Amino acid sequence: MKIQILSLVVILFTVGCSKESAPPHQEQPAPSLKMATVKTQIEKPFNPKNPADSIGIIHNQALTFIYRKLSRKDDFSSDMKQKFVGEFFKIRYGGDPLKSLLQRHKQNQQIKNLEIKELTEKLGCSRALAKNINEIFLAAKEMKSPADYSVFKKKILIVEDDILSGKIKISRTEADQLLHFTSIYRHSMFFWMEAISKSPGKSDAEFLRKFIRAILGAGADAYGAVASLITYVSFRYVLEDAALDSAMMLWAFDS
Repeated sequence: MKIQILSLVVILFTVGCSKESAPPHQEQPAPSLKMATVKTQIEKPFNPKNPADSIGIIHNQALTFIYRKLSRKDDFSSDMKQKFVGEFFKIRYGGDPLKSLLQRHKQNQQIKNLEIKELTEKLGCSRALAKNINEIFLAAKEMKSPADYSVFKKKILIVEDDILSGKIKISRTEADQLLHFTSIYRHSMFFWMEAISKSPGKSDAEFLRKFIRAILGAGADAYGAVASLITYVSFRYVLEDAALDSAMMLWAFDS
């Protein structure tokens, strides 16, 4: 995924940012990260109003399964991550999904070099769908610590309420795609923020490193979900593709 997310997150933490590189409310020096390194209770990710909430729940079950397997093996290599992604979905759905999953992963590498705005344009999303996807990615970039998850979640819940009430004017297919996307991103961000809140690190620098990697992990998840939702019909593919993209970002959180 583009390094744009990393750059913006670093900007949010940088003291003395230039006026051109930071929005007006970020012109003042960033506060100390010492409070951010304190363990934080993260709000739960669930939204029973979203009929696609189960896809986010399954997604986090996959990440938890993969992380535990990697931790027991003490091996966070790409091959092991791919193996355990395939193992989880084989147990859940049967068959051997890894070969086709890796083929899709390879095919999607070209479009995954695009920024999210370019991706939604390339995939032919309607303006309303693209606008909401882009705004949710922006909300993620505005996070400064795991404690900000509640604000991020609230923004997604508003979008989901607007979809279900018909306030967002999109087709039924795109409404379904958007609800699946928001479910995955909402749950994925919780997974990553909870992991960081439980092991924030012993220094500000260590926390910053972990937090940036967590934001990138959740972003990889969401990016994979968008690419798969628009390209394929199967929501199982969406789960597998997003899980693989996110699993590739996993590391030993307590290290």
